[in-house]
Amino acid sequence: MSFQEKLKKIFKKKEKKEPQTPAEKFKEFMKQLFYAAIAAFFIITFIIQNTRIPTGSMEDTILVGDFVLVNKFIYGSSSPRYIPFTEVSLPYFTLPAIKDPKPTDIVVFEYPGDRDQLEPTEKGVNYVKRCIGTPGDTVEIRDKVVFVNGKEFWRPPYIKYYRGMIGSHLRPLPKGYAEPRIFPRGMPWNEDNYGPLVVPKKGMTIPINIYNIEQWRTTIDR
Repeated sequence: MSFQEKLKKIFKKKEKKEPQTPAEKFKEFMKQLFYAAIAAFFIITFIIQNTRIPTGSMEDTILVGDFVLVNKFIYGSSSPRYIPFTEVSLPYFTLPAIKDPKPTDIVVFEYPGDRDQLEPTEKGVNYVKRCIGTPGDTVEIRDKVVFVNGKEFWRPPYIKYYRGMIGSHLRPLPKGYAEPRIFPRGMPWNEDNYGPLVVPKKGMTIPINIYNIEQWRTTIDR
């Protein structure tokens, strides 16, 4: 046998036998369906996912009901935290991030629950928001204007200003007026005059005492 014939014999591809009977065709179909489901699960879990916008807080950049494709691996995607269609928790792991979020990024995150809730009442709800502060930044609102590290924050070109019909919404709430639902609890802040609040970063030490323990109680308990 010549050298060329040996190579042909080694690299000759085995012809795939086409399914003939209905049982063979069904088996082949189920096998392809299984492979497709595995590929879809991997893509949706770790790479990209379609998400519906649940609230109008980002109008008119994106609107309620819009569907957006979310890049999951750039900030470090994680394995499923719950069994699908249930609220049963699963052990999970997180992949390393390619980069950290930066101000002005539009991010999607799982809603952690209201201020005083240790766990959300409805798990697996995604929120879409714009990042304005990263660890170590100081965030403040003065008369409805957002400041980060003492500088006025960039205003998106399609920002939609709220024009309420109630008198209290026509002018900023005064500084020192405490809004009961504001975070953190117990601070004399409101949605129009807020902070300054330092976003904690890794390695930062926050002194806890009898005066601020209620501000951080839920965060610590979580």
